[in-house]
Formats: sequence, structure tokens, C-alpha cells
Amino acid sequence: MAHDGEGNDIEGAHGPVALWRTVGIPLLAMVAILVAFVLVGVDWHVLLFLGVIFGAPTLVRPWDRTVVSTAGVRLRRWFRWRTLSWSQIARVAEPGRWKAMDVVAIITTEGQGVPLDLPGSRRAEFIRYAEAHGISENGPRPEN
Repeated sequence: MAHDGEGNDIEGAHGPVALWRTVGIPLLAMVAILVAFVLVGVDWHVLLFLGVIFGAPTLVRPWDRTVVSTAGVRLRRWFRWRTLSWSQIARVAEPGRWKAMDVVAIITTEGQGVPLDLPGSRRAEFIRYAEAHGISENGPRPEN
């Protein structure tokens, strides 16, 4: 399977985009807040509770995955997989829809926006792959 940065094929497994931004910065912020609470004299039970509440989602993020295949797109968020066949994908979302990160996103036939773990720089490559499976940037191609 090809991964981001390896080869030219979009098919395969892809991990989170900008891992330092999705995991590193929140983790550093959490550590800074905990240090501030220690300096103020907050009880260690409260610190442990805050660490678990705010730290767990940050530590789970690296296991998110997007798998692009001929069958469709599989997404792993938290601990569950979601599979979208190409017939469930209406179109590729316009660039810039998610301002926090430049990632490729799709719109389902129900109108739900789904960001993928593909950097925006691979958008054109994903569109070509999706077009080969009947999906275009503006929606499904009409049947002739």
C-alpha cells in the first residue's frame, strides 16, 4: 500500500495530516496547563482527571486512517471503521472547506462532509482516482 510521501499512487492507507499540529500542539498545551495548576497548588487528583479527559483524545488521533481502494473509502475515527462505497460519495468537496487543515474531503450522498487523512496537495490525484470510479469534483457523472 502506498502511504503519503511514498510513490504516486493514491490507493492505500494514509495517516493523519500534520501529526505535530493535531497531536503535538494540544499535548504541549495540556502539559503547560497542568504545570500551571501544579504551581497554583491544585490537588493531584484533579490533575489526573484533567490529564485523562483532555489527553485521551489527543493520544488516540495518531491511529486515525483513511484507506482508499477500488471498493471505496474506509475511515478509522477513534476505534471504529466507517466504509463508504463509491456509490455513497456524491462529490469531492471544494478546497478550503476545512480551514484548520488543508485536507481532501468528500461529500456523501446524504450531504455530510467527511474530511480524509489526505493532504490538500494530493487533491488532484484523489480527484483523478475518484473520476475513474464515477465521481467527479461536481458530483457523479451522468450515465449515458
